Amino acid sequence: MWATFPAAAQAIIAALTEEIATLRAQVAHLSERVSQNSTNSHKPPSSDPPHAKPAPPRTPSGKRRGGQPGHPKHERTILPADEVLDHKPTRCGRCQQALTGDDPEPVIDQVIDLPAKMRHVIHHRRHTLTCPHCRVRTTAPPVPEAATGFGPAVQATAAYLTGGCRIGKRPTRQLFEDVFGIPMSLGTITNLEHRTSTALGPIHTAAHEYTKTQDANLDETTWYEGRHPATPPVESSPPPDPPTEAPPPPLPLDARGTTPTHQRKKKAWLWVAVTPAVVVFLIRGCRNRAAFDDLRGGATTIHTTDRYVVYDHLTPARRQLCWAHLARDFQAMIDRTNAGSGIGEELLAHARILFEHWERVRDGTITRGTFRRNYLPGLRDEVHALLARGRACGCPKTAAVCANLWATADALWTFARRSTVEPTNNAAERELRHAVCWRKTSYGTDSARGSRYVERILTVIASCRRQKRNILAFLTAAVVADRNGTARPSLVPVAA
Repeated sequence: MWATFPAAAQAIIAALTEEIATLRAQVAHLSERVSQNSTNSHKPPSSDPPHAKPAPPRTPSGKRRGGQPGHPKHERTILPADEVLDHKPTRCGRCQQALTGDDPEPVIDQVIDLPAKMRHVIHHRRHTLTCPHCRVRTTAPPVPEAATGFGPAVQATAAYLTGGCRIGKRPTRQLFEDVFGIPMSLGTITNLEHRTSTALGPIHTAAHEYTKTQDANLDETTWYEGRHPATPPVESSPPPDPPTEAPPPPLPLDARGTTPTHQRKKKAWLWVAVTPAVVVFLIRGCRNRAAFDDLRGGATTIHTTDRYVVYDHLTPARRQLCWAHLARDFQAMIDRTNAGSGIGEELLAHARILFEHWERVRDGTITRGTFRRNYLPGLRDEVHALLARGRACGCPKTAAVCANLWATADALWTFARRSTVEPTNNAAERELRHAVCWRKTSYGTDSARGSRYVERILTVIASCRRQKRNILAFLTAAVVADRNGTARPSLVPVAA
């Protein structure tokens, strides 16, 4: 019957059939993108739309809210007293007999307050005196510690508020004025940040070099740096000689009729390397091998990463793939509802088995050696067999993911033989969270100088938290050392 159709009709039908196949593939691709969320892609949970699948309801435990019987008691910390007021009863509460003496262990009712005046102002008065002999007037030289106008504690506090607490410059200025009684301009806060960045420079460099000697979790996230050049004004009439290249289109406007700040900035990337004791951040304008080399160049240790192509140059022996990312990849296979969904279901089931065993390793129920001997061999063989099947499945995307994992299969199990490596990259994602929240309110940085400040203050904050050190005390010590030219504090752990 097909042969009886005119050639023109056959051509039209063939073209329409091809177009339908193309449109179906496009619809499937767009449907997959629309259905992406934090469970089947690398998108963060904060980006999930309201219609995203909610977490399953938790079964009520039957316990009352609050502390449970037998739990450790938590009380307010009794701090050293600056002032002590003794209150003694004068008469017995029963017979009214007069009472004297002291209680060796009195009940302490603690009241904590802030002093009314929190600032400490020093005036360095430089006198000018006239020589009685030659009548020349001489003024006392400037005092070095008065050059900046603010002491180390003020400088460190400004950096802690903007970098550690993610407070904007205007609220920081208001806080200094309302709480400390210190008037301060926005430019002053920027200058204090720059001086703190200078003080932290050698500390950041030493910490960066230390992380290269350690196994590390690596990740990167979007940042914004600098500004795009201004869009040329629209001409009322076309120019006589139009340029050979079309001008860039105007940037979109937000609800207020202005260009969103982050869209006026250049896209950059914030990289992080996380070790057990030290965390280092770097901001680079790209997300390529050069940026990776800036972060980890020369390192011969193990890197825990996601499947981003920049990390593919690492040999499986020096890499641990993140199983949390893989679980989302497997869920994406399932959500496509095609020939690769069955493979995705089986791979996700094995990922959950791994997580169950690893939770037992973390809580001490079994040792890492027991997991490696008793559970790993069977789990590894089954996962490798599933990847081999997935390479030949009918879904191109699922087949590509399985082929990629098959090629680097040894990197799936590095954690089993290395005590400092875990099967997920959650540590790096947790350390990036603070920076991501800061980026959402600050829209990145306007200059390379600002980016260096962000790198250094984030490094100090994250590392001090891991080492359980006081962040403000560390910043103050670094500022004092920079001003006095003495040895700076270090984030590098002291060898035992």
